[in-house]
Amino acid sequence: ATLEYGTYLGGSGSDGASRLALDPDGNVYLTGYTNSTDFPVSLNAMQPAFSGDYDAFVTKFAAAGGLVFSTYLGGRDGDSGSGIAVDAARNVYVGGSTDSGDFPIGPVSFTDTFQGGRYGDAFVTKLTPDGSSRLYSTYVGGSGSDLGADIAVDLDGYCYITGTTNSNDLMLASPDIQPYQEAPPGGESDIFVHKILPDGTFIVYTTYLGSAGEDIARAIEVDEDRNPHTKAYILGETDSASFPLEDALQSNHGGNSDLFLTKLHENVFLVQPQVVLDYSTYLGGAGLDHAGDLAVDAVGNAAITGDTTSKDFPVHQGPAGAKKKKNKKKNKKLAASVQGFVMKVFDGVAEPGGIFQAPRRVSFGRVRTGRSKTKKLVIRNTSRSSRLAVSVQTPQPPLTLGKGIQSAFLEPGGQFPVNLTFTPTDSGKFNGALVVRSSDPARPVISIPVVGAGKSVNVPRDPGPEPEP
Repeated sequence: ATLEYGTYLGGSGSDGASRLALDPDGNVYLTGYTNSTDFPVSLNAMQPAFSGDYDAFVTKFAAAGGLVFSTYLGGRDGDSGSGIAVDAARNVYVGGSTDSGDFPIGPVSFTDTFQGGRYGDAFVTKLTPDGSSRLYSTYVGGSGSDLGADIAVDLDGYCYITGTTNSNDLMLASPDIQPYQEAPPGGESDIFVHKILPDGTFIVYTTYLGSAGEDIARAIEVDEDRNPHTKAYILGETDSASFPLEDALQSNHGGNSDLFLTKLHENVFLVQPQVVLDYSTYLGGAGLDHAGDLAVDAVGNAAITGDTTSKDFPVHQGPAGAKKKKNKKKNKKLAASVQGFVMKVFDGVAEPGGIFQAPRRVSFGRVRTGRSKTKKLVIRNTSRSSRLAVSVQTPQPPLTLGKGIQSAFLEPGGQFPVNLTFTPTDSGKFNGALVVRSSDPARPVISIPVVGAGKSVNVPRDPGPEPEP
């Protein structure tokens, strides 16, 4: 390994970085907090001067390490950036928390009123690629305390923010999409999730997520596959035995504070569109389990990290993992010490013999009749030792398989992609399946549900012959 660059970033006061992001060009974006009046800012900074108490900052470094831009972001009271993301056009999104009634808002916002609360409001700000101006900036919160935890942006420029709140009057979106939880469940604190339009003018959906205990958000990510809508993944902590669960890997609260991992999206195929859970699960043991950060790969698998004092924290080596070395002396000390962990959650179904399908199902959404839409699936062998023969059965129209491998011998840990195309010939809903066969005697057939809908083209009605004069 070679160190490409390394640098300090700060002034004469207290400075801390909370989160970073990368763009495809290798540029690095940072946000955090500072009370330095001499924090390094660029000539084109959106806010070149320190405003008071603590300000958030936004800084961009080039791939080679040079400072591209740096700016303060804040008002006269305490402000801190806790999440940062970059879209395809290199616009920069920052989320965090503010106690400032004069936080930089606009030129577009869906809430320009600071509502306060003991710990202030959350905020979302979108900056131009050069960091010189705001495209939108808005408060996020109700009459209680609202803390922004993290932020994400999808391929279409929709922004997602999550955080922790005890407000019972958060702004809800239009009635077109119902929240998963419309009101807070009544615990000490709950999670909130907002999806914001690309221009920042309004909210696509808002939902609470919580229980009767204390629930804290730490991180949010989104997938890259609009299938038919982007899925949001939320990572955090809960001390409650009644946290909302769906298709859970761990259905029992381990004790003290556990992690939770929740995947959700807006289901527009319901009679009343609503935010629904794809899955939601506890992850933890009998000790204290704290969430750190979250990342999602191209096929929807979630990698998480954090720390734990639990001797019984759920561990699994995976198909190609090295053999676990027993260390009884170390395990005895684990309950009294803090250990870091990393975990990967597959977005699919682990079959008994080792075959793994991803995703759990395929949804094409609405497709205009006569046109086609293609989705990529990945078939994996998660067995640690068995070589498996796998074949994908040719489906019936309107489904077709793309060119490429349809059968293979998969070594342990091996995989191959499958391209599935949906070409509706008439309007209406479609429910089908893609069948995968394998040499696994425990489960020789896997059926992957496939859904979609044909959308007909509106043809103007023939008004008929004109009336005779």
